[in-house]
Amino acid sequence: MYWSPEGLEAVVSSPGKAWKLLDTQLSRPQDVYVPSRAWRCILESAGRILRSMAERKRIFEFLLPHFNGKAKDAARELYGLLKKDGEGEKFGYLFNVAEAVANFYAEHERLPKDFFELQKKPEPKKFTFTTSPDDGPEKGQVVRYECDGRVLRGQVKLPNSPEPRKEEDWRWFSFEAELPEKLREKLAQGGKLCAPDLRLKVKPSGKLVALLDVKVEVPEKTPSGEKDRALGVDWGLRKLVTGTVVSKKGQLTPPFFVF
Repeated sequence: MYWSPEGLEAVVSSPGKAWKLLDTQLSRPQDVYVPSRAWRCILESAGRILRSMAERKRIFEFLLPHFNGKAKDAARELYGLLKKDGEGEKFGYLFNVAEAVANFYAEHERLPKDFFELQKKPEPKKFTFTTSPDDGPEKGQVVRYECDGRVLRGQVKLPNSPEPRKEEDWRWFSFEAELPEKLREKLAQGGKLCAPDLRLKVKPSGKLVALLDVKVEVPEKTPSGEKDRALGVDWGLRKLVTGTVVSKKGQLTPPFFVF
């Protein structure tokens, strides 16, 4: 329904949470039981994927007229054009789309007719969703949690059988985990603990485990350092990124490499 130009446009143009739009046209599955808040979380995750695809489609349509057979050159040209228009596009993101176009051109000896010929319909291979549409850390119906700045404790509601048919087939599982040092530092500096993302992962042994991706929102800080300096980076092939600090006078530091 939404994997079309009109569908992607509808998701992008709809303000607020994506699940609110999808929930008006998509009903909960009938063959299995999915609680309402869990369904909202699934819809929000799907909506975020669609919005990401819509952004890729926008970049693709900007990029296509400037494509000359070389992904890096096309991405650089488009980056310059977007920067003039005040859009802060990441070069790596542009290069990713340009590289996909270059691969298509190499395989078919022509450019794709449209974005949907280039991009396959997204099909997440792993069960994952954000719990942001839930009712908060204390009253959540999918996940409830509290944090003392060091340890995260709570409960997450998951199906207790492969094919849950009724509400009783879902139950609460407790968890407790010590936060990594970097997250503890962010919380100590005034960061705010956000609704975690939930993922289910199958281990090589076949055991199914649930993972919570914890996120901390930190207040934006005033940029520090010398105002006349900048970090210059170059996207490469053998080396992923080459970087150095520069100013109007030239290069100020030896280059560093990310492989």
